[in-house]
Amino acid sequence: MAKRGSKTLLAFGDVHVPHHHPVALEVLCRAAERIRPDVIVCLGDLLDCGQFSAYPPTWGMPQTEYLDDLNTACALLDRLQATCRRLVLLEGNHEYRLDRWAAATAEGRGAYSMLAPRLRLTHGRQCLYIPYGWSPGRIVEARSAGCVCRLVPLWGTGRPVDWVHAFVLGYLGRRSDTLYTVPILGRRCILPDGTEVST
Repeated sequence: MAKRGSKTLLAFGDVHVPHHHPVALEVLCRAAERIRPDVIVCLGDLLDCGQFSAYPPTWGMPQTEYLDDLNTACALLDRLQATCRRLVLLEGNHEYRLDRWAAATAEGRGAYSMLAPRLRLTHGRQCLYIPYGWSPGRIVEARSAGCVCRLVPLWGTGRPVDWVHAFVLGYLGRRSDTLYTVPILGRRCILPDGTEVST
């Protein structure tokens, strides 16, 4: 699949722990274990951080403890980091909720160093954490990587959204890149070379 000298990239986003989809997440992890990419990039919203939202809790969704959510996210990162050479975490608007809460409350300022995703998710890991809103320059390409969270609106009641479970597999060359969106269909996905990965 990859040309000689190219690097393999696996990118995913919108896990929204604790609202993650366990089966889709397992397929993603097994694909990473199969591919063993050079770089894995989490495109943001690994955590939902609903506990720090200015909005009321999502109707019908169970309330969780933030520290339990952090432990779930850290276990996922440990599993993924074991499959790659480099792990990159982009801070999403949901992780940034905690920064806004800390800036607005004395309680938040006091607890920030114990709770901040940028500190807790990187602790003990060799990874790059890119803060929300950081821009290195021009955008080269933008695409939806799909999600690995439950396919329901997380902000209220209504119709399921048009999201799909998927991730991006890319081959980064010296002169050009090739990116594939890999849908997760039920308990499996098919990689660009025809290999099936399933739970």
